[in-house]
Amino acid sequence: MTDGGFLRLRRFIIYALVAVVALVLHGPGVQSAAAGDEGVSSSGNVTVLPRLPLEQEEIGLVVDGIAYPVVAIQGHLEFTRRQALAAGEARRFYEWGEIVHLYDTAVERILAARAAWDAGFRVTPQDRVDFNAHTVDSAPGYLKELYGGSRPVFEWDADLQILMKKWMAFVTHGERDVGWTRAGDLMNADRAEFEAWDTWYLPVRRNAVLVTYPERLERAGEAAPRFGVILMVFAGVATLGLWLRSLSRGSGGGDLLVRWPWIDGFVRRRIYPEGVQAGVLAVFLLMMGALALGPPVSHRNLGSVYLWILWWPLVPFLLFFSARSWCAVCPIATLGDLVQRIPGFGKSRTPRWLAVGGIWAIEGTFLAVTWFDRSVGLVDSVRVTFTALLILTGVALTVSAVYRRRTFCRHLCFFGALAGNYSMASVVELRPDGPTCRGCAREACLRTEAASLPDACPMLERPRALAENRECNLCLKCLRTCERRSLALRVRHPLRELAAVRKPKMAVAGLAAVLVGVVAVQNLGMLEVSGALESWIGDATGLGRQAQTSVIYLTAILLPLALLLLAARGDMTRAALFGYALIPLDLGAHAAHNLLHMLGEGRSVWWVTARLLGLISPLDIPGGHPGGSMGAALLDAPTIKVLQVSLLLLAAWGSFSVARRMRPRLGDLASALPLYGLLLVLLGLNLWLFSVPMALRH
Repeated sequence: MTDGGFLRLRRFIIYALVAVVALVLHGPGVQSAAAGDEGVSSSGNVTVLPRLPLEQEEIGLVVDGIAYPVVAIQGHLEFTRRQALAAGEARRFYEWGEIVHLYDTAVERILAARAAWDAGFRVTPQDRVDFNAHTVDSAPGYLKELYGGSRPVFEWDADLQILMKKWMAFVTHGERDVGWTRAGDLMNADRAEFEAWDTWYLPVRRNAVLVTYPERLERAGEAAPRFGVILMVFAGVATLGLWLRSLSRGSGGGDLLVRWPWIDGFVRRRIYPEGVQAGVLAVFLLMMGALALGPPVSHRNLGSVYLWILWWPLVPFLLFFSARSWCAVCPIATLGDLVQRIPGFGKSRTPRWLAVGGIWAIEGTFLAVTWFDRSVGLVDSVRVTFTALLILTGVALTVSAVYRRRTFCRHLCFFGALAGNYSMASVVELRPDGPTCRGCAREACLRTEAASLPDACPMLERPRALAENRECNLCLKCLRTCERRSLALRVRHPLRELAAVRKPKMAVAGLAAVLVGVVAVQNLGMLEVSGALESWIGDATGLGRQAQTSVIYLTAILLPLALLLLAARGDMTRAALFGYALIPLDLGAHAAHNLLHMLGEGRSVWWVTARLLGLISPLDIPGGHPGGSMGAALLDAPTIKVLQVSLLLLAAWGSFSVARRMRPRLGDLASALPLYGLLLVLLGLNLWLFSVPMALRH
């Protein structure tokens, strides 16, 4: 194809991308799961909890397929605002009230009412008379202010509240199906009642399939995206990009040690990594203590919040800006290093089977951990998180006690699989200078012969032959001990290593394809359609819920791999090369997914920290917690969504750029078209997933 033809093709791809984004962002959205007749059998008998007939735009929340009207949530929000003004502590009260009344009360109401209904409890005419006497009959504006004047919505929600009150009386006091008034008289609001209720409610809440629609609420005038914030973010990203580009073209060929000698000073004075290791280890021990002894609720537990809302969302960004430097200060690896200081520990060579097949072993552990999260609910459970970290630490210490250096980090740690792929798209690298190294016989640069030397590479690498980021954790130990100072810490173009890979590995390419599915299944698990899909699989196969999740997970990770092989027409060499072009898209999709947790739940990081320090926090008030309500959000949902899609498109541009740079190795344009098609399909899938309203997992 001529250059003109290629330009026309590229223009067509750009137009297609714009069209896909427009269709996705302005599409009809997810269909409503709430139908007016779902609670009626063919014989006319009510078999499930009655549901309101709602249009899609009228839904504010869906819990296990039961839709809750946005008008009721909006009414409670307005009610809370008025209370805030009357209370005199508007900021704190509003913050707490918004969290409680936006979504969490509705979720609790639905789950408790459904449990009561399934247990045979029913609403009697006297219950409704008593409830009305305390609400619409005693407050003339009650119906209009809290329910938008809709009598059907009020009556349906009133039934939920009556059933919930009866169920609370049963759970906390053992009284079965008493009247609404009697149920209220039984409640004392003491600690014993709260503990009894949490024992029932928390597991049910954790297993519920929840989808919230925060963008449908008028939250302090934040219904539309904040374009000022978006422009500031874009300007900041552009400025950062130009700055990094200037660094890479500056004096010393982008060598940061030449430009900023203080980095070299930090390394030689052991501030990095040893000093940073000590600080990270202290935080890790604090987190483990909180996970073991703190509240069992994920959004109240400091360890869970620090791990899943602070550290994990930052991982893709850390790997992009600093490659695998986290691995240099990882607290679990630090504990392994301490174990190896014990005489006689950590002396054995890495087994040959592990040294040869380590890349497959590390990818296997990554898939096992991600499957465990989806099937068991790792993120949602404080105790399961603690147990998983304890097991991971125990395995790491055992391997470190037997085998030399960081054998566990290189060949077995699940994080290493993710870090290895993403670090290849990082803006920094550590590389030796060939001419300076030539003739040097320093043993520490020879991996096999230097295993017992104190200054050998912890990751079992040869610094003099370092050519990629996958196995380098940037501990800079080699830089500190090299007498010839032949190593350079450079800023580089993030796509260069991927496009110029010498010997593409199918294991790396396969993981890149699998990561597309892992991120997709994480997104899918936060959508309303996930519950319907699991139910369909269960009805069709008779499988339990855990098996249903496993089927979805397996399908999600195998489908992109199959598409990769299809695009390469079964040629494994070509498939290996194609896979490297997926890595920027992987990194961007993962970062965009994590952006929702970081910006949608970010304030909870301060809340748990403030509580630790004895400062005022919404967590001090019973029921005051972020839940899935976006009450802990740093930005509103529409703004976050624009940033997510923008990040995804930027990553897609990176993948298409890598594919374009690979064209000379692929031959003519026709040979590259399947790769472009694969990228378009995967981009379209991700755009659809990010366009649908998602529920937060904390």
